Amino acid sequence: MRFSLSVFIATLAASAFAADPLVISTPTDARQCETGIVEWTGGVAPFDLTRRFDGTHETINDIQDQFYDMNYNLPSGTVITLEIEDAVGDKAASGAYTVQPSIDTINSANRVLVSSRL
Repeated sequence: MRFSLSVFIATLAASAFAADPLVISTPTDARQCETGIVEWTGGVAPFDLTRRFDGTHETINDIQDQFYDMNYNLPSGTVITLEIEDAVGDKAASGAYTVQPSIDTINSANRVLVSSRL
């Protein structure tokens, strides 16, 4: 009985100091050929971040911070989901989001539209 009580107390103490739940934000500013910040909270470093798109994936390992500067070197219209895994195996996923056209593409399209009206 003494052993069971000791294990219970140790487990209770460990849970009091456990990390916050792992949560990853869904990016809202992903633009083609630009960099955007991916952020998450909770969990225990280091983290592995996986980007899934078009039936493939890329993983960045051993991230020590709770953010990553993601390069969106993908065509506009690409749908992405992100998964984060921490050092103890906890996982979280973002919602799906779409890579938007770059600002340069939008500005070029506007110049073409303006010049075609002349």
